[in-house]
Amino acid sequence: MTTTDSTPSYYREPDRLSRWLDDRVLELQGVLDPMLERLARSTDDDRVVDLDEVSYRRAAGVIGRVIAQAYSQSDAIAMTAALVGPEMMTRQRIESIRQGALFAAQMTPQQAGERAATIARTEIFATWNMAITAAFQLATERPTHKRWLTALDERVRPDHRALHDETVRWDELFIVGGYRMAYPHDTAGPADQVVNCRCLVQPLYRPVVPL
Repeated sequence: MTTTDSTPSYYREPDRLSRWLDDRVLELQGVLDPMLERLARSTDDDRVVDLDEVSYRRAAGVIGRVIAQAYSQSDAIAMTAALVGPEMMTRQRIESIRQGALFAAQMTPQQAGERAATIARTEIFATWNMAITAAFQLATERPTHKRWLTALDERVRPDHRALHDETVRWDELFIVGGYRMAYPHDTAGPADQVVNCRCLVQPLYRPVVPL
């Protein structure tokens, strides 16, 4: 007898999830655009360290909402052990954004705008995949499997297109262009496998089939 996989509610409408994440990308890009443009236009020798802390607090708010949404898919959100995780993850992602923004001081305003878009897209999808994995790792009942999902359009890189719908056990790794990665944006992968990636990891609960 065939039994349907159980999957978190948000993943039952992957287009809805992707649209929600795309909106957060635009929100974060809206924070980064003016900041990176100012850095690119500045002639001050100290411009590299003249970062807009107000903008970083706004960016942290966007990142925090993505983490909260991911954690809400798992009962881990109610666990005391989970409370430190989102805070640490937010700090890590903001530090990643900060490091990426520094390069804008060496760019033209147009290049800085393109970089803002790249940073926003990369960081939002990285945050979601890391947070959803962390949340379900703490769940009362961990998923049995996970699935790699792509955006299914012409922008998907070939290595990722080949992985679409691939399913492995929860504690196993995906092979991505020869690299072993636990989920899209896993830091074990090189930059050419994570920058601008819009792939998602989908937790699954598959029933044990009696022998």
